[in-house]
Amino acid sequence: MDNSPDLDNRQESLSDVKLALLHKLRGARGDGSSKSEIPVRDGSASPLSSMQEGLWFLMQANAECAAYNIPLTYRLSGELDPSVLEQSLNDVVARHEILRTTFDVADEAPALVVHDTLDVRLVREDFQFLQNPEQEREVFARLDAIAATPIDLRTDPGPRASLLSLAEDDHVFCVVLHHTCFDGESVGTFQEELSECYTARLAGREPNLEPLRIQYGDFATWERQRTNSQNRPELAYWKEMLSGDIPFLSLPCDRRRPDVFTHRGRTHTISLRAETHARLGQLANSTRTTRYMLLLAAFQVLLFRYSGQGDILVGSAFGAGEPDLEPLVGLFANALVLRSDLSGEPSFRDHLSQVREICLGAIENRSAPFERVVQSVNPPRDPSRTPLVQAMFFLEDRQEEFSLGGVTAHALDVFPSAAITDLSLIARHDRLHIQYYSDAFSPEFIERLASGFECLIDSILANPDSQVSRLPILSTQARQELIEGDRDPVAPRPRAETIHGLIEQQVERSPGSTAAVFKDQSLTYGELGQRSNQFANLLIRRGVQPGDVVALCIHRSLDMLVALLGILKAGGAYVPMDPDFPEQRLTLMIEDSGASVLVTDRSLAELLATPDGTSVVLVDEEGSFAEISDQQPDVDHDAEQLAYVIYTSGSTGKPKGVEIPHAAVVNFLCSMAHTPGLTADDILVTVTTLSFDIAVLELYLPLVVGARTVVVDRATAVDGIALLDAVRSSGATIMQATPATWHLLIEAGWTSEVRLRCLCGGEQLPQNLAAEILQRSD
Repeated sequence: MDNSPDLDNRQESLSDVKLALLHKLRGARGDGSSKSEIPVRDGSASPLSSMQEGLWFLMQANAECAAYNIPLTYRLSGELDPSVLEQSLNDVVARHEILRTTFDVADEAPALVVHDTLDVRLVREDFQFLQNPEQEREVFARLDAIAATPIDLRTDPGPRASLLSLAEDDHVFCVVLHHTCFDGESVGTFQEELSECYTARLAGREPNLEPLRIQYGDFATWERQRTNSQNRPELAYWKEMLSGDIPFLSLPCDRRRPDVFTHRGRTHTISLRAETHARLGQLANSTRTTRYMLLLAAFQVLLFRYSGQGDILVGSAFGAGEPDLEPLVGLFANALVLRSDLSGEPSFRDHLSQVREICLGAIENRSAPFERVVQSVNPPRDPSRTPLVQAMFFLEDRQEEFSLGGVTAHALDVFPSAAITDLSLIARHDRLHIQYYSDAFSPEFIERLASGFECLIDSILANPDSQVSRLPILSTQARQELIEGDRDPVAPRPRAETIHGLIEQQVERSPGSTAAVFKDQSLTYGELGQRSNQFANLLIRRGVQPGDVVALCIHRSLDMLVALLGILKAGGAYVPMDPDFPEQRLTLMIEDSGASVLVTDRSLAELLATPDGTSVVLVDEEGSFAEISDQQPDVDHDAEQLAYVIYTSGSTGKPKGVEIPHAAVVNFLCSMAHTPGLTADDILVTVTTLSFDIAVLELYLPLVVGARTVVVDRATAVDGIALLDAVRSSGATIMQATPATWHLLIEAGWTSEVRLRCLCGGEQLPQNLAAEILQRSD
C-alpha cells in the first residue's frame, strides 16, 4: 500500500478522510468511522445490485465477451499440495454466496439463483517437459487463452481454476472470476482467506475465519433500497457535473472503427523506472494529492494532447464506503465519471488541483449508481462506442505477494484479450497497463502512445508548472525521426498536380485497357476518360465553377467513378455522403459545406431532402450526355486546390468538414504506388464506403498505375459469401479492408485457392489475422 500524503496542514477533516479513502486500493470502503450497519435481509430472494444489473444487460448483447473476466494469476514457489489448494479454494467459495450464484430470468428480468454448494475443480496441466524460453511462451499463451474464455453467467457461477506445473516446486495458479461477482476491492480479501484456508488445511485444522454477518445479497438489497429513495443529492450532483454537451473522445484511430463496439482488445505494458516511481510519490506529497490523482491528471493530459479536446471525461471505480463490506467479496465498485476542463492553457499544477477537487466530489457522491447516472444524463449514443466515457483509469494498489503455508504466491499480470472501452489505464505499483480496443487502434499506434505517455510523465516531473499544451510527449529521438521522416531517394515525384491529372495520363497510355468493373458492366480507361469529361462539362453547364463544393450522394457503381472524376475535372471539390446516413446528417453536410449542387442518381433523388438553393444533377439521367462534349474542359487546376471535403463522425457533438487538397492525395497515391506498390497486372476489389477517407486509395490507386478496380455494392461488401464470390469471379489479386471484412472472408471459407493479398501487407492488422491472410495468399 502507498502511504497517504502528508495532510497535517489541512483544516477540512472530512476531505482528509476522503483523500485517505481514495488513496487505498480497496476503493474507499470506509475508515471505520461510519456507524451505519447493513441489515440482514428477511429471507427473501436477493435482487441484483445496480452494477450487476448493468453488466448483465451488457452480457446479453455480448455473450461471448471476455472483457469482464478477472483473472487472478500467481507464480507459486515452493512445495505445493494441489489437493489442499483445491480444498482451500472451495472453502472460500463455500464462505461467499456470491461465488455460488448464477443468473436466471424471471418475468423478463434478471434474477439471482444462489446454490447451496458448488464444487470447484482445479484443472492441472503439466509444462515440465518444455524448456525455457519455450516453456514460458507456452505457459503465457495458455494463460491468455484461459483468461479469454467467456463465462456463461447462467451455468458457470463459480471460479475457474487452473494449475500449470513448471517444475516440482514451481507452478502458476490462475483463478478466473466474472466481474458480476468480483472486483478489484475483493482481491485482498480473497488472498487473505485463501492463505488462511491453505495454511490451516495443510496443518490439519479448520480455517480460523470470522463468520460472515451478511452476504452480498444483503448488500444488494440495502443498495437497492437506498437507490430507490427519492431526491438523492448524489444524483443531482452528477447531473450538474455532466450537464451540457457530452463529447465522445475522438482519438486518432488508425483502423476503421466497426459499426458496433466488439470488445476485442489487447494490453500494452509500461514498466516505470524505480526513480520515476519514487518521484511520482514525492510530487503527490508536495502537491497534497495522491498517486491516483497524479496519474489520472497525467492520463487526462495525454488524452487532451492526442484528441485536441479540452473537455475530457474519464471513468473510474469507487467502492461503497461501508465498513460492513470489508470481509466480503463481490461487485462493490461503482463506475463514476471524472470530468476535467483543460482548455484555457492551464499549467499541470493547476490541472492537478482541479483533478483533486473533482476526485473529492466524486468520492462524496459515489453512491449514485452508474446506470442511474447514465439514464439521468442521457448522453449521445453511438453503437460503435461505449456510452458516456471512452477512457477508464484504475489504480490497483494490491498486495503483490502473500504466503500459502510455506509457498510464496507472487501476482502476475494477465489480462483477457478484450477491452471494456477504447482505452483503459491500469496502474499497478511500477507498471502501467494500457488496455485498448484493437479494432480501432493498432499495436504500433499504442506503442507510440505509450512512449508518449512515458515522455509526458518525465516532462511533468521535470516541470509541473509548465502549461499542459507545452509538455513534451515525444522523446528527442522520436522527434528527430518524425522530422527526418522517410528519405527514400528512389521515391517517385508526382507526375501531375491533381488526382484526375494522374489518371488522365493513364488514359492516354492505355485507353483500351479495362479500368473498372461493376457486376456485369465495365469501362475501359478511354471510356472512363470520355464519360467523366462529359459529366464535367455537364456540371459546368449547370453552374459549377472552380473551387465550388459539390455534394455527392450516390450508390456504389461505375457512375460513382464517373461522377468523382467529373467533379474534379470541372474544378470542383466533392463532399462524399453515404446513402445509408440518416437524412438529418446528409442535410447538415450539404448545408455546412455550402454545396450549391448535389450529384446523385435516379434511385436516390426522390429520397433525399435537398436544402433550398441546392440544385440536383443526376449522373445517370437519360439523354443527359447526348449533346455534351467528351473533351476535357479547359479549367485551370493547381495542387493546392481542394479535392474533397470529408466529414468526421461527429463524435465531439457535430460532424466537421476536413478539407483535403489535391497535393495531399497525389503525394499519397504516388507514395503508395511505390511502396508497397501496385502494378498494371493487379485487380483490386474496392469495398470501403466513399465517406471513409481510405476509399481514395482503393478507387484511385489502381487507376493511377493502370490496374483494374472492381467496385462491389454495399450488400456484397458486408456479406462474406457474396464478397468471396466477387473476389473469385473477378480474379482479384489485392484488397484493402478492415479486420472485420477480412474476418468475413475467412468465415466464408476463403482458402489459398483464391490468392488475395492485403494492399498494405497486413501491417495495420492484428498479427494473427495478418498471418492468416498471408497463409492464404501464398
